[in-house]
Amino acid sequence: MNEDGCASLAYQELTGCTDLRAVHTFTLPPEEERQFLEFDTIGIHLPNLKRLIISNENGRNVGEKQGMNSGRKPFKSFRDFGCSLNALQIIVIRRSGISEIDGIQCLNNLKEIHMAFNLISDVLPLSFHRTLEVCDFQANRIEDFANIEVLATIAHLRALNLKANPIAKVCSTREHLFT
Repeated sequence: MNEDGCASLAYQELTGCTDLRAVHTFTLPPEEERQFLEFDTIGIHLPNLKRLIISNENGRNVGEKQGMNSGRKPFKSFRDFGCSLNALQIIVIRRSGISEIDGIQCLNNLKEIHMAFNLISDVLPLSFHRTLEVCDFQANRIEDFANIEVLATIAHLRALNLKANPIAKVCSTREHLFT
């Protein structure tokens, strides 16, 4: 069986669904359980995926085992996904060690982004995002006022969490967003 067939079988096993078009929510499993899964093929195998969760509550980067790297590249950027997540509306990436959101522009239908406890300092790629409504960047490294100006360009933004970022100590985000 080729690698693509193995990946399809792996997704079927992980989701418990033989018709992968019916999968709307998917939680990326720990590294040791995703032998045939690559970030850039998630949208190909799960074409109707609306919610993707990459959570690493143990604090290590996704893709790293204790004390050593498994040889697979950990998730570092939205560019890792390619442009195949066309239906995605909600993405949750916690404690992954991600430091940039370049490539998020490919997620045209994204409504919610939950990126708490990462290393993000720049949200410029969100400029003028057309569908985004919720941004959760709690406990990242956002400190530049220019980032607040970028967030103000998001027309449908209704909820924003910047708690525990350096910028939160300096100013009220509400004042800068809505004045």
